[in-house]
Amino acid sequence: MAVQSSLYLLERAGHIQRVAAAGTPHKAETTNAPWSAGGMVAGAATAPTADTNRRRARGIVMLDSAPATELRVKADDVERRAGLERRKLREIIEFCYTDYCYRAHILDYFGDRHHPRQCGTCGNCSSHSDARTPLTSAELSSATGVRSPHKRVIKASSRPAVLRPLNDDELLCVRKILACASRMKGRFGKNILAATLRGSASKNVMKAHLNELSTYGLLKDMKQDDVLLYVDALCAALCLRISPGEYPTVSITQLGERVMREQQRIKLALAAESASKQDEERLLPATALQTHTLFSNGHPVEDIATERKLKTETVEGHLIECLSAGLTVDISRVVSESDQALIEKAIVQHGTDKFKLLRESLPENITYNMIRFVVARHLLQTMDTR
Repeated sequence: MAVQSSLYLLERAGHIQRVAAAGTPHKAETTNAPWSAGGMVAGAATAPTADTNRRRARGIVMLDSAPATELRVKADDVERRAGLERRKLREIIEFCYTDYCYRAHILDYFGDRHHPRQCGTCGNCSSHSDARTPLTSAELSSATGVRSPHKRVIKASSRPAVLRPLNDDELLCVRKILACASRMKGRFGKNILAATLRGSASKNVMKAHLNELSTYGLLKDMKQDDVLLYVDALCAALCLRISPGEYPTVSITQLGERVMREQQRIKLALAAESASKQDEERLLPATALQTHTLFSNGHPVEDIATERKLKTETVEGHLIECLSAGLTVDISRVVSESDQALIEKAIVQHGTDKFKLLRESLPENITYNMIRFVVARHLLQTMDTR
């Protein structure tokens, strides 16, 4: 697409001319062009044969008698062409995210208005179409080396997704996702939303200062694909909305706001719930669980860091993960009672949306991890009392 646009702009500016298969000018046959008196021809076709592909045989004629030191391409033409290409890309993206009949969408794009509004057979019209049928494990194993949209669904959960009520842990996860989406104010896409919830240190997350949100890292115990399954289910349940346009973003809906505040219960199409608490704990990284075991057995953070050859901040991060996941962590061993009181007071004054604001309002001896400990406990207590 970029090459074709560049050729179009160069041809429009008079630097080149594209010729047809027989070597004649592609446009007006009577053009008296400089190349006819010995100009350069790049890839011009020779005598065509019956099996010659006409498009592949097209050549490019250089119209400048000497190498051009400055292009005569107009900035307005470049911007106009770029706008056209962006519109084409936007049309493709909107097609990928549309809830409208795929067949009707394509026919509308090509100007055919005389068709049914629903075909009844495409992935959006039929709930039993192949587009909505997950791959079997045999199909998945045979597709090695190919990343398909179904692969993520099957890999994230081997159990079939069914529309069902949520248990308490799943509801807590849903509310964390909705809270993060609310704080991101519809400015980012699904992958950034999931990465923020998982505490990713990627460039996009850090550049947008999303690590300063109170919801940053709340779902560190989950894989990216698992978080995206919840996000997709929430979109299907109309709790989240995907915006159309060149860069689709995720925003929370009024229904999502009510679910986040526990004013309304919903059902989601998720895999069957786990049978035991051990299954939930297995979602936490093994290294975090090992740190939690040592800490629960009375080992100080500094000793755990020395024994496991980790930084103190890393060990504290493990404990914050476990606390956010609902495991018991005695934060008084990490944050003094007086510092806890100062942080709680700052939370009352400034909320939990921005860690940077909290940090600036507190004494210098209070670290970000100390704030995260208290915020994690505060969020759990707030959710328990609602």
